[in-house]
Amino acid sequence: MTIAAGVMIIGNVRGAYQRLHRLEAYKVRKKLAFVEGCVDDIDRVRFPMCVMALSAFEQLGRLVPHEEARRMGLLTFLDTSEAMKAFTKYTAFVSHQWAGFAHPDSSGTQYSSMVQACKTLSQTLGHSIQWVWVDYFSIPQANSDQQQAAIDSLAVYAAHSAVFIAVTPPCRHAELGVHLDAKSYFERAWCRLEQL
Repeated sequence: MTIAAGVMIIGNVRGAYQRLHRLEAYKVRKKLAFVEGCVDDIDRVRFPMCVMALSAFEQLGRLVPHEEARRMGLLTFLDTSEAMKAFTKYTAFVSHQWAGFAHPDSSGTQYSSMVQACKTLSQTLGHSIQWVWVDYFSIPQANSDQQQAAIDSLAVYAAHSAVFIAVTPPCRHAELGVHLDAKSYFERAWCRLEQL
């Protein structure tokens, strides 16, 4: 009887071990499938990457919404990952936090910092930045479906840029009056997502 009980316990332990081993193998396969899906998705363009020539951006003097930049003929639409790859080594992805609900930079503080950062990269670090991606003019503001498609493509845009620039000048949010700077930038989920 004792031997039979021992065999049953060993059988139960062995069965539990095998189930645990299969579960761990399943978890590994699921994680791998997720990572492979992300890698496959890195070139999936849901909305064209819209970039502006750095020279045009410098002449604007302010941030303008996507629709205005499009009407002015200032945007270049990169519809495929192949088109993006052709621009990669010349493109800067500029990230910032909005300093207002209606307009991201009503004071012009962030715009000035963006222009200065691009100049500094070109002049002192030797990057040949010719194109910039900035959310306000690169992502549609009026059409929520197009806006969401562009937001879903943020990782693709960032991956197809030579440099990622986080612009974090000290300023105040227009409506909330809160202080914005590098610390508040790194606390925001959108800003952290763009860095991934």
